[in-house]
Order: sequence, then C-alpha cells, then structure tokens
Amino acid sequence: MKIKNILSVNNAYYLLVFLMLLPMMIWRDFTPANELRYLSIADEALQNGILFSFYNHGIMYADKPPLYLWIVMLGKLIFGSHQMWFLSLFSLLPAFVIQVIMDKWTSIELSPGHRFSAKLMLITTGFFLGASIVLRMDMLMCMFIILSLYTFYKMFTGRESKFDKYLFPLYIFLAVFTKGPVGIFIPVLSILAFLTIKGKIKQAPKFLGFRTWIIILLLCLLWFTLTWIEAGTGYLKDLLFNQTYNRAVSSFHHKEPFWYYGKTFLYSFAPWSLFYLLLIFVGIKNKLIKTDIDKFFLTIITTSLLFLSVVSSKIEIYLLPIYPFVAYLSVIILRRSKKTNAIIVVLVLMAVVFFLALPASILFSDNDSLLWLKEINTTLIAGLFILSLAAVISMSFLIFSRNITYSINSIALGLLITIFTVSFKLPYLNSYIGFEKMCRAGLTLSKEEDKFITYDIRRPENIDVFLGKPIIVADKGTILSDTYKGSVLFISGRALRRDAELKQFVETKRIVFIGDNAVVDL
Repeated sequence: MKIKNILSVNNAYYLLVFLMLLPMMIWRDFTPANELRYLSIADEALQNGILFSFYNHGIMYADKPPLYLWIVMLGKLIFGSHQMWFLSLFSLLPAFVIQVIMDKWTSIELSPGHRFSAKLMLITTGFFLGASIVLRMDMLMCMFIILSLYTFYKMFTGRESKFDKYLFPLYIFLAVFTKGPVGIFIPVLSILAFLTIKGKIKQAPKFLGFRTWIIILLLCLLWFTLTWIEAGTGYLKDLLFNQTYNRAVSSFHHKEPFWYYGKTFLYSFAPWSLFYLLLIFVGIKNKLIKTDIDKFFLTIITTSLLFLSVVSSKIEIYLLPIYPFVAYLSVIILRRSKKTNAIIVVLVLMAVVFFLALPASILFSDNDSLLWLKEINTTLIAGLFILSLAAVISMSFLIFSRNITYSINSIALGLLITIFTVSFKLPYLNSYIGFEKMCRAGLTLSKEEDKFITYDIRRPENIDVFLGKPIIVADKGTILSDTYKGSVLFISGRALRRDAELKQFVETKRIVFIGDNAVVDL
C-alpha cells in the first residue's frame, strides 16, 4: 500500500514539477527589484533586533506585514546567508498546497484524469508559474486565502470539522499577516456575494459572525500593539492608513485604470488565456455552471476581479488568488461540454504557436541586441525542440482521437521540460538576472578600505546584501573628477554605449564585464 501511494499519479506529478523547477531553485540569482530588497530589509532587521517594524536603509518600510520577512530572517539565521533554494520552498510548497486543496475540493466534480490536467494547466499558467518560483509573499497569501474559502465551503455544506470554525478566521488573519488587507477582502466579499446569489445572505453571521471577527480582531490588535511598542505611532499610522487606504483610493504605487486587468489578461494567463476565456464563456452561455462548487468558483473569480479592478494599485500578480479557480472551473466546464470545434481550434492554435517557437528563436538568434540569446542558443534550441515535439504530439491527440485532456497534458509537460532544459544555462544568465556575480567581481578588485559606487545600475541600493558595505550612487561628474579614486565602480553597459566620455574614461582603468554591466577599479 505504501509503495502504491508513493507511486501514485498525484505524487508523481508533484515530484516531476519539483524536479523540473529544481535548477531554478538552486542556480538562479536574486532579482534586484524585489527579492534583493527583501533580503536587505531582513538583514537590517536582524542587525537592529526588530521583528515588527521594518526599514530599508533607514527608510520606513511598512509595505508588507512581517510573516514573509520572518521567513527570510529565519533562513539567514539558520544558514548564515540567504539561500535561494530555501526561500524558493516558501513559494513552491504553497503552490503545491493550493493544488492539493483544489484537487480535494473538486474530487466530486472531476475525475482523477481531469484533475491531473487542471494541475498541469495551473502550474504552467504564466504568473502562477512565476509566483511558484520567485521570492514573493503572494503565493503564501494565496494559499491562506484558498484555505479560508475551502474551510467556509465545508462549513456551508455541513462537512466541517470541529476545528474549522476557528481555522477559518485564522486563515484569513494569516493571509492579512502575509500580504495585507487583500487577504481579508477577497474571501469576505466572495463569501457575501455567494450567499447573496444563493439567497442565503441571512446566514452570513453563521460564518462571518462574532467568533470570526473577534479572533481576527484580537490577532490584529496583538500585531498592531507589538508594532506600536517597537516602532511608535508614526510607523503604525503608515502601516494602517498609508499602506491600505491610500493604496486603495489613490495609489502611490502601480496606479492603473479600472480596465487594466482586461488588457493584461492575454499575457498574464498565457499560454492558456484564450482557452480559459472560451471555456468560461461556453460554461455561462450553455448553462454548464450547475453545482454550488461551480457557482462559488465563478463568484470568487468575478468578485475578486471586480474588487481588484476598483482598487487603485494594480499589478498582474495581484490576480494570483483567482488563478486556481479559473483553471479548475475551466476543466469542470470542459468535462461537461461537448468537444466543440472552437475548443479544439484554440488548442491547435496554441500548439502551432509552440511549434513555431523553434524557428522563431533561430531567426532572431543573430539579433545584436539579444547577446544573451546567442550564448544560450544551443540549449534554447534543445528546449524549444522539445516544446515543438510536444506541440506535434498535442495536435496528434486532437486530430486523430479528439482527446482534449491528453492534448493539454502534452503542451503542459512540454513547457515544464523546456523550462528544465533551458534552466541549465542559469549560471550564465545570472549575469543578466541579478548582481551577485557583479558584486563578487567587485570584491575581488577591491581593497578592504575601498568604497563601492554605482552609476546607471537599476535598483542598486540593496546590493549591500552581497558587499557587506553600503553603496554610493554617483553622478557622472564626480566619477570623471576622480573624487572616488581608489573605489570600485559598478556601471551599466547601456551607460558606456551612450556616453563616449565615460567609456573612454573607464577604458583606462582595470575593468571586468559581467553580463551587460561593468566593474571598474578606479
């Protein structure tokens, strides 16, 4: 029995995905935009001995609650340095937990084969796949949101355990404690909308009553009190008002119009965008949304999308909590619908696009602006050959047996194997992804007393994670005036290409090129 369980299709799926993404977890460098910032904030918190109030180079950082930053701090305490593989687990494992929950939730609606296809579609949906790899708190929050919604549904259908009435508010709080107010708004609004549709809004206090709110409130009060004790009124005010109300009404970050998610849908849900859209349209048009599960999933999707569209701050990753419901609802509809020509045509178009990816990469391999593409061309061609083969297999299933699930599985598995193949070039690509190699070169050139300066490097402030020293952002005049003589300069290749004077100046120095950046011993 144990051997059979180990070799089950579900376990094989999770093992396969883990192995396909493992090179990314081991070899990938930290990205400058967010990942390196979280590491720097965690380092500063550990240095200052704080747990609830965070700063980025002395500047208040109340953007995110503590939970994820605690994980980053824990990793540093355990290993003595920030380990990509360890932190990646807190993106990938929540993604797996989400799929386990969705599988259990839809076991009545879907056969094991259909659930397998739903998992493959979800894990290969662009931003869900990205969130399973990158170091962000979004997937962790998404897991808690889905746990809360699943727990509510168990209570709604009378299948709850004796602990679910306490776990329900705890999951909502943990979602808030991971990312912020969206963690409470999505489950609460979705539940209220669903109860309204079912004509049972009067039952709302049974789920969102005194017990639920008092548990959430007490946990929040504990968090806010400890924050106030540690950082004072100013930090607490920024946490409670600036990072909630201002972001929602008139955002100072990522402000976009109401229709923003409509115009980003095609690429954020790629490669399954049209397939999802068609199936949900077919489901609504042909009245295939029949059961409470279907209706709840569609309610979560529409309510969350509407709420997130109204909120001023918008980026594609904010839609992450609706991805599992889109994928699984689409497969539920697929199972009930006839094998229509429209569904098959969309899958054929997808397969054709993937088949053409190989000749397209060969065609653009000589583009001088894509130097990194030339370096990985052989590996990329190998990966895209696998994708093209998967596309041919997918089309074969559609043409000869009209087996849609096998066609879906072929495309998804081809994508995963392609990612796995190309990821073996990550040690080279890291020069373009992050700054660790550049910083190592800088440390090699430097003397102990040297300063580190940057010019035209994107988001340079957090590379102190690698250097162990603060970084100085310099201007062209001070660099040319020898003000920083004896220092190490990090400068972008872009700056050298567009500024002949800077290029001539650094060429007289000892210089090392790392990706599209240069390290100069001044």
